[in-house]
Amino acid sequence: MDVAVKICGITNSEDAQCAAQAGADFIGVIVEIEGSPRSVSKETAQRVITSVSTPGVLLLEKRPSEVINIARDLTPYSIQLIGHIECTAIEHLKAHIPCNIWKTLQIPQRESDQVSVAEINREIEDYRAAGVDVIVLDTLVKHRGSIKKGGTGQTCDWRMAHEIVASAPLPIFLAGGITPLNVREAVMAVCPQGIDTSSGVELKPGKKDPDKILQLIQTVRAA
Repeated sequence: MDVAVKICGITNSEDAQCAAQAGADFIGVIVEIEGSPRSVSKETAQRVITSVSTPGVLLLEKRPSEVINIARDLTPYSIQLIGHIECTAIEHLKAHIPCNIWKTLQIPQRESDQVSVAEINREIEDYRAAGVDVIVLDTLVKHRGSIKKGGTGQTCDWRMAHEIVASAPLPIFLAGGITPLNVREAVMAVCPQGIDTSSGVELKPGKKDPDKILQLIQTVRAA
């Protein structure tokens, strides 16, 4: 099974080119999401995704009308929706934007009796019916009463993730704390269609480490 790799949280063209040259299948750019040290403006996002031929994914948490405008103006390969959004809004987006739609779902760091695989897969099925093309499983981390939106450096419950992948009606990318040191274990344990990493291949928030990117991608290919 070929496992795709998305290098996310890219803030500049140099890092985008580094990821592309290392063999990344996708690059991810966070657009105007408050509180993220990797968030960039729409103008910067456009420069980043047009600097390489690697498909670009824009991470957004905005009103549907704003998402439509950004998707039309920047023409990414895909948008990735962060946070809660109604399926009716996704249906509206699908009818009005010329790109794929990915959706982030957050699951616990460890086994929890508050959420079940069956519930998550019912949610994924609803997203599939609304027009979502790919699900990104990330880690649910709360800090001072609020939920962090990615870049936590913490892994989710891989056993739950594996069960979700095994029965999900959509391709699944695994995110959350993926590094060159644990990516082989993650691929073997979860069997996702893709790996999504940001903080695990950085020198510091917002700046990637070329060596870590290459090591991670080579490890995924070997796995």
